[in-house]
Amino acid sequence: MGLRKLASRSALAKGGVGPRVSRLMWVKRSQEYLAKIDTGSPGALVRLVRDLQSTADGSRFSQRNLFELALERLAAEFAAVDRIARLDAIDMLNHELAQAPAESAAGLHRPNVSL
Repeated sequence: MGLRKLASRSALAKGGVGPRVSRLMWVKRSQEYLAKIDTGSPGALVRLVRDLQSTADGSRFSQRNLFELALERLAAEFAAVDRIARLDAIDMLNHELAQAPAESAAGLHRPNVSL
């Protein structure tokens, strides 16, 4: 049992110096998500919240931040339309998300809110 043979310079030059492909894909995807959030379109925000909902408990900090940003923007829209507090709108949306499966193609429906 001895030590293994040292790697050659060419093997070191090839091997994993740059970022992984999955990281590059996530960077691109997160930029697309931010662009959709910045549009403020309620439809786009609903889709983003639904798609990112499963990652709210997930492993990536940046995914959680994107989910929270999209949820905040969507809640602000609901709060303005329904004339309720933003925190109440967030609670309402979280309740809807808990009842609807993340993979539902139907998206969020507007609940009946009585004042």
